[in-house]
Amino acid sequence: MALTGFPKQTLALVHTGSASGGFLEPLSGPNRIIITATRTQRERNATEFAQFFVEANTVRVPI
Repeated sequence: MALTGFPKQTLALVHTGSASGGFLEPLSGPNRIIITATRTQRERNATEFAQFFVEANTVRVPI
């Protein structure tokens, strides 16, 4: 897996797609933060997670 090339770095991965929960186990490892839009690979509905994730993590600086 491509992520094995980063053994010491802390990695954060956000998967915003449908059925993204299926990636939790294969991507999990030491020093990894894995965030998915669904809990399991069986959840195949369209997600709205990305929009709200970006909004919640956007720094708004007053002009």
